[in-house]
Amino acid sequence: MHPATRRVGTRDAMVVSQRQGIEHLVPAVSDLVLKYTWKIKKYGKSFSSQEGFDSPPFDLNANGIKTRWNLALRYWKDPTGKRVTNPVVMCLNLLRSRAPEEEQAKIKFQFGVFNCKTNQWDFCSSSRILFYLRKVDKVQSIGYRDLNILDKHLDDSGDLYLQVKMQLVRNETESGSIAQDMEQLLRTGVKSDIRIRCGNEEWPGHSVIIAARSPILSSQIQDNTLDLSWLTEEGAQQLLQYIYTDKVQCKEDTIPALLEAAGLYELHGLKTLCERVLIEVINQDNANVLLSIAHDFNCETLRKAVLAYFEENGDTVDDSAIWRRSEYVCPEIFKLIKEDGLGSSISSSIDSDDTDCSKHSIGQKHNSIDRTEQKVEEVKV
Repeated sequence: MHPATRRVGTRDAMVVSQRQGIEHLVPAVSDLVLKYTWKIKKYGKSFSSQEGFDSPPFDLNANGIKTRWNLALRYWKDPTGKRVTNPVVMCLNLLRSRAPEEEQAKIKFQFGVFNCKTNQWDFCSSSRILFYLRKVDKVQSIGYRDLNILDKHLDDSGDLYLQVKMQLVRNETESGSIAQDMEQLLRTGVKSDIRIRCGNEEWPGHSVIIAARSPILSSQIQDNTLDLSWLTEEGAQQLLQYIYTDKVQCKEDTIPALLEAAGLYELHGLKTLCERVLIEVINQDNANVLLSIAHDFNCETLRKAVLAYFEENGDTVDDSAIWRRSEYVCPEIFKLIKEDGLGSSISSSIDSDDTDCSKHSIGQKHNSIDRTEQKVEEVKV
């Protein structure tokens, strides 16, 4: 049976209806934004007797990537174990995913709660999280935010309406581009003239490409071999990925080693890319670790971004365990923050500007300290 199709949005975009659901075929996955609205009936009367709430699952399928998600509400507890009414914790969970091959991607999301007094949505600031697209069948918490649920958010029946807007961004390389051809050259090793060694692993390489990108690294080639054993296997692969394609697709805990490599081999573009990756995942649990990384590797852009985060999220950061331990983990940086008067007076609420509080583990040398009804509408950007 041929799939039925109908056009939406642009000439190039089609919605393909198949047995398993709806898949969007678009020029780029990031062209689509999913808007999901979740109604919790009688929330005003039932929240006190519920441990939490979970939305029905919803799908985001595009260009061969198939993902299933849900939303959840959970509650904080005070030091005595009593449940706190506000703020509540709104979570975005990945229930299942399938992708043609494992790759790093970014999910942009924004939570909202409907204001029945103004008849408009009260939205949080948007959040961006890096994660890996791979075969997943276990629930993964991708991100969460604190929300204040007030009387103005409940209708006359006590119903509550929550919403999430999501945009999946993957590293899509145009067919036939230089980056794609260089990536294929790295993968196949065609016309290679050197071996690149990392521990017990070896890969083919091209001395002319190494020389063009980093004369310092090229000078370390001996007997047609470049030894990168001081890096982990993933770190070496990501360094080569950057040298050949000008891109990195790495986990955050690999970034410190890549920053060190960027300094050693004078790869200034690699340093910039690493800073961008870390800036996008700043949260209350890793902010002081990122500030330490910025200090150690002279990352001025990252340093400014973290200090701005401290200034905009003072109350949230002040209450976190990682902040209270900062004085002992990195006293010189803690002193700098206090002297600059950062970390003041913005509470965690629906109208605040704080970013998400998803947990991230950063660095081999820098260890972070860890803390119904539905409606789905696809919007073409």
